[in-house]
Amino acid sequence: MTLRSKFIKHVILPTWRRWQGQPVFATLNDLKMSQWLSPSELQARQWQKLSALLQYAYKNVPYYQQLFRTAGLEPQDLKTPEDFRRIPYLAKDIIRKHNDNLTAPGQKLYRNSTSGSTGEPLWFSISLDERAMQEALFFLCMDWAGLDIGERYAKLWGMYMARKTSRYQHWFEEIKRRMQGCLFLSVYDLSEGTLPEYVRRLKMHKPKVLESYASPLRILGQYILAHPDMQLQLGAIVTGSETLYDHDREFIEKVFGCPIFNRYGSREFGNVAQECPSHQGLHMFTEHAYIECLQNNRPALPGEKGELVITSLDNYSMPFIRYRIGDYGEISDRPCDCGRGYPLLKSVDGRVFDVVVAPNGRFISGTYWTILFRTVGGIRQFQLVQESVDMLDVKLTTEPAFQKASLAKLEEQIKERCGSEMRVRFEFVDDIPLTKAGKRKFIISKVPMTFGNH
Repeated sequence: MTLRSKFIKHVILPTWRRWQGQPVFATLNDLKMSQWLSPSELQARQWQKLSALLQYAYKNVPYYQQLFRTAGLEPQDLKTPEDFRRIPYLAKDIIRKHNDNLTAPGQKLYRNSTSGSTGEPLWFSISLDERAMQEALFFLCMDWAGLDIGERYAKLWGMYMARKTSRYQHWFEEIKRRMQGCLFLSVYDLSEGTLPEYVRRLKMHKPKVLESYASPLRILGQYILAHPDMQLQLGAIVTGSETLYDHDREFIEKVFGCPIFNRYGSREFGNVAQECPSHQGLHMFTEHAYIECLQNNRPALPGEKGELVITSLDNYSMPFIRYRIGDYGEISDRPCDCGRGYPLLKSVDGRVFDVVVAPNGRFISGTYWTILFRTVGGIRQFQLVQESVDMLDVKLTTEPAFQKASLAKLEEQIKERCGSEMRVRFEFVDDIPLTKAGKRKFIISKVPMTFGNH
C-alpha cells in the first residue's frame, strides 16, 4: 500500500465520515469481526435487528401502523420466520402510492431512486445508518476481492450518468470517487471509438480491481483480444447489476487473467451478497438484510428457485419490510469452505421480468437464449421482447456471415422449447440501445414470472 493510500484510509476518509455523522468505519470494523461468527450467532443478531425494526415501524411509520392493525398483527408476536411471513408484501406500486406514509418522522433522510426492470423511477429514502452500512459493505466486498481502502480501483458503470444531478452533486460524486482512488468510466460512452482511450486511462490509473457488469466487460474483453498490446494488469474484477452467466465468467476471467467476484445488490439496499475468495456462492449479509427465497410464500427447498423478498435491517427512515425486489434465485444449504458464517445464495438467475414465460409453462432464462443464439453464425446482438405469453419478438443485429435461412431453424428450436403455440417474429435492427441505467437488456418480458398465487 502506498503512502497516498494509507493517508486516504487512515486520515481523509475517517475524518470526512465523522464530519458527516456516518459511522462507516465503526460499522466496517464490526463486520470484519462478525463475518467469522457461527451461522447461529449471526442468525441471532439478524433476528434481534429484525425485531427492533418491526417494533420501530409499528410505532413510528403510519403505513405499517395501519398494515399491522388491518392484518391483526403485533410485532412482539412475530417470533419465528413463519410468523414473519404473515406480514403482507411491500411492492414498488405500494411505495409509489404511499411514499409519504412509509417515511418515519424525525429521521434525517437521503433521497434516492432506482429505475428497476421497467425503467419507471422509484423514489425512496434511506437513513444515516443505512448509508453507513451500505458503504461499509462496499469496503468489505472490495476487501474480499483484495482491495484495501485507498487503493486504486476503476468503475465501468452507468449509474452516475443515469441520474439527473445538480452541478454540486456531480462534483461531490467526483471528489468522493477521487478520494477513494476510483477512476470512473461511463458505459454510455463505450464504443469502438472510445475503447482505446478507456484502455489507455485504465493503464495509466493501474487499478487493482475493476468493477463493472457483464455486458461492458464482454465488449472490453473482445477489444483486448483483438489488441493484445492493450492487455490490462488487474488483481480482480467485481461484477454486479446484471446476471453473470457461466460462459461470460469463463470468457472474462480468461481475457483479463484474474478472478471475478460476483455481487448481488440493488439501489434500494446496496450490496446484499457477494462471493468470497472461495467462490462457492454469494454470502448473504445477514446483518444488513433478511432475505427470503419463496415459492407461494413458503421457503423454497434446496435445489428450488424462488422469488427473493428482502427486508432492510438498517433503513429506519423508510423501512423496506418484505419487499418484492423482482429477482429470483436459489439459496444453498451448504456452508462455505472459507469459514465465514454468512449463508450462501447459490445463484441469482435474473430479473423476474427478464425471463420468457412460455405457453407450455416453462420459465426460460438467459442461459438458454445466449447459447441458442451463439450457435448461429453472424448474429452480433439479440434482444427478445415478450408482450404476451404466446408472442415473442426477436430483434437481431447481424454481420455479413449471417444467413437468413437460419431463421427457420431458430424458430423451430424456439417452438421446440416454448411450445408450438409460441409465435415468433424476427426483426433486423441496426443497434440495440442501452437502457436508461446504461445496460443492454437482451430479454424484456412483460409477462410476469410467478411461483403459484402470492
